[in-house]
Amino acid sequence: MIIQLPEDVQTTLLACADLGSLKALSLTSKFWRQLCSPVIFRKTIVRGTWATADAAVETLLQSREICILVWRFTFIINVKGDNRRGLSRLFRTNRGDRMIPRRTFPPNLAKLLARMTSLKLLKFSIPVDTVPLFEAAFSTASVPLRFECVRGLSTDTSCHLLVQYCPKLNAVAVDLAARWRHQTIPSETLVLSLVGRSIQFLSLWDCWSSSLTSGNY
Repeated sequence: MIIQLPEDVQTTLLACADLGSLKALSLTSKFWRQLCSPVIFRKTIVRGTWATADAAVETLLQSREICILVWRFTFIINVKGDNRRGLSRLFRTNRGDRMIPRRTFPPNLAKLLARMTSLKLLKFSIPVDTVPLFEAAFSTASVPLRFECVRGLSTDTSCHLLVQYCPKLNAVAVDLAARWRHQTIPSETLVLSLVGRSIQFLSLWDCWSSSLTSGNY
């Protein structure tokens, strides 16, 4: 026998329960799975090496229903010796790898992002030397990329390619660690990609040289 809880009780339960409890509850019945899934997958994170990310993306691609539920997607790849957002301080030197992704991975990621039609906030960080692989895959995706719902983008200065796919973007943050650092990757290209956009918030923690700021763009 299934006990139907009052709607206000269901709402309170979903708001107060932690993620682990919601996952456990979703396994008890179809009713609770349907009720908990939007909350469980609202914030989806893929973080780690190319190998772990590959497996995660393959799993997510198996369910269009889950992709539609995602509001906030975090995709961060960690590699050895990388200085993005101070990763050398945050991760031991034996964590991560320097391998490039499988040839099929960038197109698969493009396909996954295209299916996240409710996506509002995208956090995206990849090794600089792999950016051209994703730029090529995104520009030639079988389904043209256009993130109509994305309002916020948190990324690296090298990933300005994402801006063109977010027509309603109004908030951009660079360097998730929020700390001043000397510019290691030219960020002026990212800034220029925002020209003509209705940007209401911009967080950029680069230390620009006087020669750069005095240039004509």
